[in-house]
Amino acid sequence: MEKALSAQKINRFINTNLELWKRSDKLLKAIRYFSKDNISYSAIDDVNGLGRLGSTLFESRKFFIDDAQEIYIPSNIGSQVSRLFEKDVFDNIIKNGVFVKKTRKSILENLELYLKNFKNNLPELIIMSNQFYFGIQGELVNNKDFIAFRNENFSPYPFHVVGTFKEIPIMIFANQIIDEKVIICNISSGLKVLLESADQNLEFALTISEIDAGKAEELYENKYKNSERFREKTKGDAIGSLLLSLTVDTYVKANIEVKCRECFLILDLS
Repeated sequence: MEKALSAQKINRFINTNLELWKRSDKLLKAIRYFSKDNISYSAIDDVNGLGRLGSTLFESRKFFIDDAQEIYIPSNIGSQVSRLFEKDVFDNIIKNGVFVKKTRKSILENLELYLKNFKNNLPELIIMSNQFYFGIQGELVNNKDFIAFRNENFSPYPFHVVGTFKEIPIMIFANQIIDEKVIICNISSGLKVLLESADQNLEFALTISEIDAGKAEELYENKYKNSERFREKTKGDAIGSLLLSLTVDTYVKANIEVKCRECFLILDLS
């Protein structure tokens, strides 16, 4: 008879990944900050949530069984969900924002040109770009209007920014979806934000589920039958492996959509 799962070990695993999410997340912190007066709250399930990792197979049920043995359970699920959340939000912005072409040679000249579109909303703006592109361009760091925050203790913002340009905070992300793009955003007016809770500790959902015989058969036939993981195993061996595994489902209890196209200017630098 299989040993029962340990609630203590499961909670520790969940809390570890919650902390990874909180450390990795920059974008939702910024959205909360700029949209604080325009956030709606309602229950959000995994279908409507963002950053959904889907049912991930965790082939180590033994790590979670209720016994005295303490085993370190490696996981970076919280960080993965953060990247997927960024991708979901940026994908919505790119699909619904306004693209503008580079009309000047200098990135700063382009920024200054398009910032004029927001002259009445400068305190609400934020500039976002890809960290690799930002690193290549040396213009900002040598400009008198750029103030670098080399230490987060000097930043007035409760989320990570690299500095300000003309007092507008700049955030950089390691996300390919915004390669060769600079996004000038008015988040406060531009996004429809639905969260389940005002408590950051409750925005990350992670559930661990056991796999019974029926679920193992379903997973094998619909998902893993031809996968590299089980390709060389007989069906019986594959089902046996699945019965010794768990599924982990994760998502962010947030639904965020663009409601104002003109609030997002996407400068195409390609």
